[in-house]
Amino acid sequence: MSNGLDVNQLARHAKNGDTVAFEELVRSLTPSLLRFFKRKGGCDAEELTQQTWFHVANGFATYDPDRDFKAWLFSIAYYRWVDSRRGKSLKPIVVDIPESSMDDPVTRDEFVAAMHECIQSLSEVDRSIIFLRYWEGLELQTVAERVDLPYASVKGKAHRARENLAKCLREKFS
Repeated sequence: MSNGLDVNQLARHAKNGDTVAFEELVRSLTPSLLRFFKRKGGCDAEELTQQTWFHVANGFATYDPDRDFKAWLFSIAYYRWVDSRRGKSLKPIVVDIPESSMDDPVTRDEFVAAMHECIQSLSEVDRSIIFLRYWEGLELQTVAERVDLPYASVKGKAHRARENLAKCLREKFS
């Protein structure tokens, strides 16, 4: 560690805005994070390491300097890994369109236009939730933070928005 500071001392300095201390934390702990994600498997270790550091940088206000920094860091890493695993099980919006007709450029263009129209029919908040959840692949808790709504509200809105999209698309293609 630089200047003889341990990880917890560096974290205290980084929390107070010391960018050199933060860079030293990243430099010294990134190999451990990469090993952690590679041992967990089933994920892009480099991507999750970047996401973890992003969350650390944005969440330093919640870090308690009386706690062990590495424990805090790896709890964030663990939840990033869990979120990445959940993201793989997102339910698709199912609409019965014969697969062969999707090879037809006209049908494909009609579907894209219909999808756009159905998305535009949603409220602005619902569009944001759908975009963040299904296009960006964010976990619902992260979506809730981004749209500044309680988790339970976002969970319900996401479910209803998915149902409304599927219903709208079914009506256009039935």
